[in-house]
Amino acid sequence: MMISTTTPSNQNGWNLAFKFYAFDIAVPGTVSYHLQHTVKSIHSVAPCITRHRISMDGDTLPPWEFRMMLYAFPAALEDCSITTQLENETAA
Repeated sequence: MMISTTTPSNQNGWNLAFKFYAFDIAVPGTVSYHLQHTVKSIHSVAPCITRHRISMDGDTLPPWEFRMMLYAFPAALEDCSITTQLENETAA
């Protein structure tokens, strides 16, 4: 699954930028997120690549549809680091 924080600049596919880990069941101390998806463009009636978004409020307005719940531990942004180096690159 690819998740974008902004509008994708490459409509034919995305490059992997970072990973995050979440549960598909509620675990004590986790926060719930609504995973939504669409195969329709938000700008026209034309079909587009499958896109996903994560929401905390569960507001699924068209063309978005509910996909599943995700559960992750909350963290302050200052305690997080985002890297573009993938795990298999560090082993090389």
